[in-house]
Amino acid sequence: HSWAGRIDGYVGVAKKTLGIMSDVVGGTEMGKQVLGSAVKALGTYDDVRQRAMAGFEQIEAVRGGLRKGGVL
Repeated sequence: HSWAGRIDGYVGVAKKTLGIMSDVVGGTEMGKQVLGSAVKALGTYDDVRQRAMAGFEQIEAVRGGLRKGGVL
């Protein structure tokens, strides 16, 4: 899962950068549009990540049950 950790790290850096940039470019109309798009993209990432982790946990629960039952 090291690739997932790296992606989370990059998103964390992007969020910090976004926070810094919002003070710098947030005063212009174009800056507001760019920041709005970035916030939306990061929110979408968070939603997708949440769904992926929930699916992973469900799969792990099923695998655990199969192992416990001697199927695997």
